[in-house]
Amino acid sequence: MSINFDECNIKDVDTFYKGPTNIDLSVKRTNFDGVGKVMDVYVSAVDLPALGLPADTPIDLVQEVIATLQAASSQPLAEQKRLIESSRLWTWLGNAASVATLGPLLMEVAKKFL
Repeated sequence: MSINFDECNIKDVDTFYKGPTNIDLSVKRTNFDGVGKVMDVYVSAVDLPALGLPADTPIDLVQEVIATLQAASSQPLAEQKRLIESSRLWTWLGNAASVATLGPLLMEVAKKFL
């Protein structure tokens, strides 16, 4: 899905965009005034295959690890990987995934919406 904002004035809203990561959002020449949060994105079931996760992966576990990675974005890569390995998602996967494969994908999603 694509959403385009051009020459808009967004004023006095709690959140400008809240939705899944698989959005093509374009915002150009737009002013924000009194906006609590510009973006509040979440991982949806559509994102799971792109992350290499099973279709039945609990979304809340994915969102939890992404939020953790966003909070740790200034930490070294080794620390971010440690956070993934100590997450409830990692436990749920039963260490079936490789942090070398899954880690960069989760970190990329986390960075996309900082």
